[in-house]
Amino acid sequence: MKKAIAALVVFVVLGASSLAVFHNQLDVVGNGAVKAFDKMVQALPESSLLDDREDKTAGLPATSPSAWHIYLPGDSDKFVYSQNTANPNVINMDVFLEIALDPFINAGLHPEQLPENYQVLDLSAAPKAVAIGGKLGDKTFSYKDDEITPAESFRHIASFYRNTIGYHAEMGHYNIDLGSGNMFEWAKDIRTNGKDIVFVLNPEPFIAAGVDPEKVEGWTYAQVPAEENGKMVQVWKLLKPFDLAVS
Repeated sequence: MKKAIAALVVFVVLGASSLAVFHNQLDVVGNGAVKAFDKMVQALPESSLLDDREDKTAGLPATSPSAWHIYLPGDSDKFVYSQNTANPNVINMDVFLEIALDPFINAGLHPEQLPENYQVLDLSAAPKAVAIGGKLGDKTFSYKDDEITPAESFRHIASFYRNTIGYHAEMGHYNIDLGSGNMFEWAKDIRTNGKDIVFVLNPEPFIAAGVDPEKVEGWTYAQVPAEENGKMVQVWKLLKPFDLAVS
């Protein structure tokens, strides 16, 4: 009886330990995504990676506390991701694209006709934009010595929310799913891929709100391969790629 109890205690302790470190364990795709994301971040110009404390020109310093902002170099569009999903924010999104709406308005968009999860932001310090993304959960991210880095924040996201991370072998891109057919993508190898960062939008909500997708300045309306129900198919997307030109 004592041996059985002792064995049970060991099992419970080991089980608890396993749960405690589970979020640090990633599969091949998850590990590859984190490593490639870190390399992409390191290759960014200094002005293209900011956090809320530095980003005075960002549209959302009050609505997205404790978040990293990755800009396309020379562009106002950006990918934002949380430094801690346990921290609430006004727009209730942990990961999102913040996209300037002027090119879409010029192509026929009626912003009020966008779906509710496309949050139109009327920013005082910047042109009108839309936040496209969602809330991942409420996990608390712990940082060693309180050193919060872009790579470590993303590693937490990939660990806790592994189901949001994917890999597109044909394009050589990892991606994070932002919901409704929208994604942020980054190259597996920034030395050889001509599209190191890609903002990917589902055009259908914009088309339904009046946009002619072929007239959106700065965006490419094209078909890309995607997997649906185990088969590769061609789907229409609005794409904005950027090459970091790393050799």
